[in-house]
This record gives sequence, C-alpha cells and structure tokens, in this order.
Amino acid sequence: MADKPNNNQEVLKDLATKVEGFEERFKEIEAWKVAKETQQLNYPLDFVSQQIIQGFVSIPGASYFPMGGTKGFGIYYGAGSPNTSITAAQGSLFLRTDGSSTSTRAYINTDGVTAWTAVTTAT
Repeated sequence: MADKPNNNQEVLKDLATKVEGFEERFKEIEAWKVAKETQQLNYPLDFVSQQIIQGFVSIPGASYFPMGGTKGFGIYYGAGSPNTSITAAQGSLFLRTDGSSTSTRAYINTDGVTAWTAVTTAT
C-alpha cells in the first residue's frame, strides 16, 4: 500500500515557497525605493509610491521619465521654463506643457545642471 502524502507537509512546503517569493519581492521593492531616492530608475514602477506611475517620477515643478543608466538623464515635462528650476543630466529633454510658440515647447539641458536651451519646433 502506497503511503499517502502528508497534507501538513504539503501545506508547509507550499507556505515556505510563498514566503520565499515574498522575501524576494520585498528585496526588489527595497531596491526600487533606493533607486527612487537617488533618481536612478531604469524601469517602470507603479506601486512603490503614489508619486511613481508607469515609470514617471514626480519631482518639484516637473515629472521625469528616466532613460539609460545615467543619473538624472531622461525626459522631463511640466509647466513653465525649466531654466534654473529643473536639474537634469546634460542632453535631457524638457517638454513644456504650457508652451505656446515654436520656441517655448521643448528644451535640452546643456550643462548637466539647470541650464536649458530652447529647441525650435515646427508649427
């Protein structure tokens, strides 16, 4: 007569597997929190914070979609000119939500800090 599997052992094994999965997920969430705090985000996050939705990070005055591995490099968007108010890596783009002319719609960061140059766009 074959031995029947012990239900308690199966339940404990299943529980141990789930706990292991939770531990891995917790480590991943902790790593995402650190990445958010240092603005080194390389993938979409949608549950770490209410400020992060589908990879977009809310920062004072703008929102930010990180790109690549360079800290602060990405696409920013918001109202008003980014000059002297938004810090970003050189080459980052800023799309102005309230831009009303061909010279106030888009900007590129030129110094890796807060200097932005308007990019002329077509009408």
